[in-house]
Amino acid sequence: MSTARGPRLSSPVSAGCTRALLALLAVVAPVALVACRRARPQPQPPLAPPFAQTPLHAVVTGAGALLTPPSQPVTRPARRGPDADLIDEGWQGRTATAAGPSGSVAGVVEQRSVVRGHVLERDQVYRLGGGQWSLALQLTQALAVDAGEAGARVSAVDLLGDGSPFLVFVFPESGRATGPNERAVDVVDSSGALAVHRELYFGGVARASGGGLETWSLVPATRRQLFRHEVDRPEGGAWVAEVSDLVTLGAVPAAPQRL
Repeated sequence: MSTARGPRLSSPVSAGCTRALLALLAVVAPVALVACRRARPQPQPPLAPPFAQTPLHAVVTGAGALLTPPSQPVTRPARRGPDADLIDEGWQGRTATAAGPSGSVAGVVEQRSVVRGHVLERDQVYRLGGGQWSLALQLTQALAVDAGEAGARVSAVDLLGDGSPFLVFVFPESGRATGPNERAVDVVDSSGALAVHRELYFGGVARASGGGLETWSLVPATRRQLFRHEVDRPEGGAWVAEVSDLVTLGAVPAAPQRL
């Protein structure tokens, strides 16, 4: 059973994207899918997937993830290290690397200004092997930064405490908000495969105490006081929801304790 159901968080180009912006995006990102993010409608009770609680011990997968495989192979020489090899000239960003029994990967989040108040962001995962980087996953989106749209964050996190970190991509909600403000998280293993996708609503993401992925997602119409709380851990070769309950805002850790 996958918990990653419901509408994708990136959407086709919306009417709010200007012709000039799209022309520029076509030049600077000829390979990747370009999307202008639209605000997601607020879910209303009764809660349906992906906002409903996950049944306890249900299998959680990477289905519905924002990061998707490229439509055609993309490779780059591995010469100088991830930052120098993978962040293109004229772009600003950072990389995070993760190595484990299945291989080595690098996560990239980079941005380039294209129109005043708008940036193009590329979120990517590259596999390292044979002296080259091979693109495994990607998401390209246009962000209206003047309207409060923020980009993704990537970090290497040892979720299971076994010395083999995962790449964790956290995607924030559109607009400016205080408190938990995440709309999705994609977890990628050291082979470049998606392990877990969680779709959230003004939520938070953290490494669970004792290992695993811990998430919180706001329950609508509760005045930001009630959150869906879940902990996912591997069990028998699959990730499952070991905790699935409802908690109050006070149980959500502060920003410094979240990813």
